[in-house]
Amino acid sequence: MTAELQSVSAAGGRPLVLHVEDDEATRASLRLLLASAGFRVVSAADGPAALALVRKERLVPDVLIVDFHLTEDMNGTDVAEALAAALGHAPPTVMMTADAMNIEIPWIPGAPFWLVPKPFDARVLLAGLNALVRFHRDTRAAAG
Repeated sequence: MTAELQSVSAAGGRPLVLHVEDDEATRASLRLLLASAGFRVVSAADGPAALALVRKERLVPDVLIVDFHLTEDMNGTDVAEALAAALGHAPPTVMMTADAMNIEIPWIPGAPFWLVPKPFDARVLLAGLNALVRFHRDTRAAAG
């Protein structure tokens, strides 16, 4: 599984999304939406699980989608910052929340950040994700 997951983003195949969401129903529905649009999706219920996937499976996601309100241990901002540190670079980050007025924006130099209010328009989300994937892949290719 590890080699397959690494090759998805490295070889320019289907975009790899790491989705961190504590609500199981939301996680499942977004996984279905993204998979039907051609994305590969790896999901985690919280920040520690997402970081474990990145470290153990050596995931290199094209985009991080993270809910802001996760657990007391790590919110979405904490996850985005920890993921950038673990990867050595920051993938484009989509922060989802139903409470946009009360979130902390992550401070990750060089990472595109998109705040998406819940509920969201699926067409807008998919169009934005495709643009973020292109940006991420072009930037990574130019860097090295």
